[in-house]
Amino acid sequence: KYLLPPAKVIIKNLQLPDTTLNNFENIELDYTQNNIRLNYTSPNFNDPRNIRYEYKIGNENENMEKKEWSKTENTNLELASLSPDNYRLLIRASDNNFKSDVTTLSFKIMPPFWKTKWFTALTSIF
Repeated sequence: KYLLPPAKVIIKNLQLPDTTLNNFENIELDYTQNNIRLNYTSPNFNDPRNIRYEYKIGNENENMEKKEWSKTENTNLELASLSPDNYRLLIRASDNNFKSDVTTLSFKIMPPFWKTKWFTALTSIF
């Protein structure tokens, strides 16, 4: 029997408190949208019951190579109370034999206006 690695993880959607996103290009979220539920899947043609997922999340300046992979069997991931920053999420599927290619999702959580550089500069002038 010829075994294939699991397919690359497909992100189905991002559920936010007030909306659901299906487009994952240039994601900029309001600071109030810092609780995210990510739904994903990976078709596995060898043995779908053995599929597992691994993920890493960090800000865009972090060296992701040094971070450990977190493991889950779930097809969704809850990211709660994220601080304003630029984030990168890496996720891959694994089975007993192989790991899939990594899927990357980048997104930005904007700070509230009173924590922006322009607001601080403006208030310091006055």
